[in-house]
Amino acid sequence: MASIFGKLLRAGTEPKNAYNLIHLINDNYVSPPLETKELDTVVKSILKRFINE
Repeated sequence: MASIFGKLLRAGTEPKNAYNLIHLINDNYVSPPLETKELDTVVKSILKRFINE
């Protein structure tokens, strides 16, 4: 999930849209899906790295 979210950001996707997409992917294509809290932790971590680049 971290890799996908990072790729979306590097491709120029707005963070809010990337966040929505990552939740869609998690809910529909990951078995079992990550809990929202865990997914949000991943998103925050990647956003910090992305902002500091």
